Amino acid sequence: MNETGTEPRRIGRYVVEGEIGRGAMGLIFKARDPAIGRIVAIKLVSTELLDSAERADFLRRFEHEVQAAGRCSHPNIVAVHDYALHEGHPFLVMEYVEGTSLKEALRGGLRPSIPEAAALVQPILAALACAHANGVVHRDIKPANILLARNGATKVADFGISRIEGSDVTQVGDVVGTPNYMSPEQCLGEPVDGRADLFSTGVLLFELLAGRRAFDGRSQIEVTRKILDGPPPSLPDNVLAAAPGLAQVIGRSLARNREDRFPSADAMAAALRAGLDAPPDDGTVLAPRPAPIFARPFTPLSPQAFDEGTLGRLARRLAPYVGPIAPRLVASAARGAGSLEALCDSLALNIGEETERRRFRQEAQRETEASRAGSMAGPPSVSRAAPATASPTPASLPPETLAAATAALLPHLGPISRILVQREAASAATAEELWNRLAERIAEPAERATFLRKRTA
Repeated sequence: MNETGTEPRRIGRYVVEGEIGRGAMGLIFKARDPAIGRIVAIKLVSTELLDSAERADFLRRFEHEVQAAGRCSHPNIVAVHDYALHEGHPFLVMEYVEGTSLKEALRGGLRPSIPEAAALVQPILAALACAHANGVVHRDIKPANILLARNGATKVADFGISRIEGSDVTQVGDVVGTPNYMSPEQCLGEPVDGRADLFSTGVLLFELLAGRRAFDGRSQIEVTRKILDGPPPSLPDNVLAAAPGLAQVIGRSLARNREDRFPSADAMAAALRAGLDAPPDDGTVLAPRPAPIFARPFTPLSPQAFDEGTLGRLARRLAPYVGPIAPRLVASAARGAGSLEALCDSLALNIGEETERRRFRQEAQRETEASRAGSMAGPPSVSRAAPATASPTPASLPPETLAAATAALLPHLGPISRILVQREAASAATAEELWNRLAERIAEPAERATFLRKRTA
């Protein structure tokens, strides 16, 4: 706000279109850059309560933090475009993300399924891996700083309180972060590294799975005591039974001693993929929901209807990069994509490494060209057994056969396996034909062979 208390019409060269948020440090506006016509988000920070010495130190810190954020170029990080002063107050010009925050989505009653929760945390970890590689610790991972874009992308926002590791502006004793999501070392005001962000990400994952905060209380003191001395939070019994591997991921990420946590965001992401892959204790199959969390708040303007074969092949192309959550990501992106090109662009955002994103886009481009020509080729075929003279109804395949096939397919294709088994079982004449049809869904020959060996095991 300016001296009159009214909304500024301009901040620097940017034309303000309206206020979109308020935080502890200031206001956030939607604005337009008249030079290039780009819509941006501007964070205007108030320094009115600081004396001259404090203000000078704050501006120096803020400038260093902007430089840190600017070094972190990644599709899952809200980009920083500019930094300057407006009437003596610093402002940060950032990428404008059309969508909502995870905090608002959860407030609206959205509850992700187990696969959806894992899918949502993966891009957060990819963003943190980039930041940590550049020496930047976010320090405030929480639902309010996770943005769910309309195109299905997940972006981490507000690196405004991050610090450059080893910088002279870092001060031991600074308590930075939101109490419910802070690591033990942050609560104690100790120096932090990237493992503090992994603790906060584990707290966020717990909340997505359990539907409640891992550490809650009536005051900051009570919350801090639970983080430092309380018993570890326990997931609901249904989650523990359905996804024991994810419980192990949370347990390690919430270790009080940072040495006992994952050494890196990439390591936590790999463990998360493996945890989702692990079969449930009771044989339950993790069935996908009709609409993933990051798709539900939005109504696509003109979604394109894609045939099932195209989506399946794109999922197989994506799986080597993101693991078994690929079918879920494809299903989500397809609901809002207006073309095959837009769908592939949206899927590429889930891949952290630029070289791997380019490789996926090249592979996906071949798929889209083949689709237009009406001759999209699937993975190498597997010979099917000759059908019986009279195909039996699906009921002729015993439940134990379907359960065994589902359990064997789950590590390769993830939670969509149950649906695929039911679909193929509807027309498969024999168990052998069912297994061979399912094998065709697996792109890699070695994985296909592994799957087929489980039939005779």
